[in-house]
Amino acid sequence: METKLEQWSVADKAVDLVLLFSVLFHVDRADREALFQQLFTRMAPNGVVAIVSPLPKAAIIRLVEGLGNPAKVFHDEMADKEMLAAGFKLVCKQDLKGPADWSQPLEFLVTLGLHLTDNLASEQEVRAAIDDLYGSFTGSGYFHKTLAIFSK
Repeated sequence: METKLEQWSVADKAVDLVLLFSVLFHVDRADREALFQQLFTRMAPNGVVAIVSPLPKAAIIRLVEGLGNPAKVFHDEMADKEMLAAGFKLVCKQDLKGPADWSQPLEFLVTLGLHLTDNLASEQEVRAAIDDLYGSFTGSGYFHKTLAIFSK
């Protein structure tokens, strides 16, 4: 189920699992603590929150920042402390790195770059930023993210 936190009603059932996949860098740091507290109150006993986030130096983050739209936050040590303060327990944390197929990166990255900059950057600006960052790179590459799993 996909929903917005504000749309959860008090009568809704508690949830067993929340997956935040590449979400935190869209959330203002000031709003993160409230998000984690809301998640805790809406989780079933023994509920799990899994957070997957790109690392600060990930290429997509550098691309978006290069277009003038800095990421709001990453999953960092402060996020861990805020999850713990909200009542969660850290079960595990792991860096994830693996192969990525970048054989056709341009159109995907242009669309993503436009979306992540709220269309404030032009398509030409996005393409120029991609060229600056990746050059003519195609082929195999790697993704690098962090996975953190918390339980209630």
